[in-house]
Amino acid sequence: MQKWDYLHIRADHQEVRTVNGQPLAKLKPDSGLPVRGQDLHDLLSQAGEDGWDLVSHKMPNVGTEVFVFRRPKP
Repeated sequence: MQKWDYLHIRADHQEVRTVNGQPLAKLKPDSGLPVRGQDLHDLLSQAGEDGWDLVSHKMPNVGTEVFVFRRPKP
């Protein structure tokens, strides 16, 4: 059975606030997660380059977006 890793990104007004529940500023470049800057477009592009596939996009509040990605576990 296929197993998955998940990536959760929350952005407010196009500015990334958290990645997997952690403030972006606290994530380290060696975490295996896309953490380049706070620009939403750049982060989403980096996630795609790293093999993440978008499975959900929600807008729970005005200006807030939540993205959920997954990729197969090695």
